[in-house]
Amino acid sequence: MRNQNLEDAIAELQEFIALRPEAREVRKALAVKLVYQGYLYEEIQTILDVSLGSISGWKMQYLAAVRQQLVILFQQMVATDAPLNSFKRKDWRISFILNA
Repeated sequence: MRNQNLEDAIAELQEFIALRPEAREVRKALAVKLVYQGYLYEEIQTILDVSLGSISGWKMQYLAAVRQQLVILFQQMVATDAPLNSFKRKDWRISFILNA
């Protein structure tokens, strides 16, 4: 199950990267994607020429955005009294990248 979640996160980040022409946004998403793919922070720092703190911060922002979407999904589920499997996967466009 954990591998599927990582694969989903990587696929989501890859799709985001493909749809964004702005280098700053792509760099943030790519950094998080590389973390999920198992690269060391120092390797990512060298590849993307970013600070270690930035990588950590971007990962935390991504996780916070995902958590926020889960809270919204749960609230919708409770409000409509619908079972969880009745909801389709939300479009979790990595809003932290645009807001950071």
